[in-house]
Amino acid sequence: MLASTGFTIFDLQNLTSDAQNLTKEEQITFTEEKIQEITAMQNDLESAKELLSKMVAESKKNDCVL
Repeated sequence: MLASTGFTIFDLQNLTSDAQNLTKEEQITFTEEKIQEITAMQNDLESAKELLSKMVAESKKNDCVL
């Protein structure tokens, strides 16, 4: 699932080390913000996927190549 967002294990390690220097409350806020960012990226990817699917379907219908 993370791979589909473009995140790698190194990104997660960097996020983890960034969060270690924060208080418990700051860690919670930091984590919530990162979850929102990842969710937004997943939504963007899903929208792009839907758009590409429509474009492919339309190109097949019109018998042309993208």
